[in-house]
Amino acid sequence: MRIKAGDRIEVTINTLGVPPRQGAVLESTSVGAIRVHWDDGHESVFMPGSNCQVLAPSEGGPERPVRLACHVDVAIVEDAHECKAFARVMTSRGFFEGEGIARLKPGDLQVPRIGEELAIGRALRGLAEQLLDAAADEISEHPSDQGHLVG
Repeated sequence: MRIKAGDRIEVTINTLGVPPRQGAVLESTSVGAIRVHWDDGHESVFMPGSNCQVLAPSEGGPERPVRLACHVDVAIVEDAHECKAFARVMTSRGFFEGEGIARLKPGDLQVPRIGEELAIGRALRGLAEQLLDAAADEISEHPSDQGHLVG
């Protein structure tokens, strides 16, 4: 990623419920570090990682798409016979949660990875269904003559 002075950036925090941090790039060094004036008034120098994105084009530069990001947190609880996964994401509308369970049938070999994958997949599917339902509700609450995004 090429970040230049004048760009606006956003750094997502990998902690559920902590909002992303935004700021204006003041300087970019030859070693890849950037100096940023954050919207909260602080200034710092740091090395951008995969959780950093450019929000707006540099002045006079080419158009760049605005990219939004969110993090889905998944917690797994398992014992010898059952694995539960809980997926949670925060959107501008609030928290959404999905839950998935995988159980070991009597006589089956115990392969924890399979239970984890099933439980996580089911939790994410439940989360996806909630997000799609929320979007459908939002669309129906705001009818328009203009087209909506469709899947």
